[in-house]
Amino acid sequence: MDGTIKSDDESRISMKYATLLCLSYLSTISYIWLSLLKVLHLLSVREHGDPHLRGACANLLAKLIQTTVHL
Repeated sequence: MDGTIKSDDESRISMKYATLLCLSYLSTISYIWLSLLKVLHLLSVREHGDPHLRGACANLLAKLIQTTVHL
């Protein structure tokens, strides 16, 4: 952090990115089940303009698929 104030758009994207990183970690725990609504939201985020957000979303979806296949 360099101490500068970020615009509202930047801070919302940063928060979404951090949230997806946390969800990516939680998806490694086999007891976490995502509802259809959450999966549909993730699928809509994968086309977001921010490449970091798209990447985090892709990682989460890949982890979700891997977890589901191993069940």
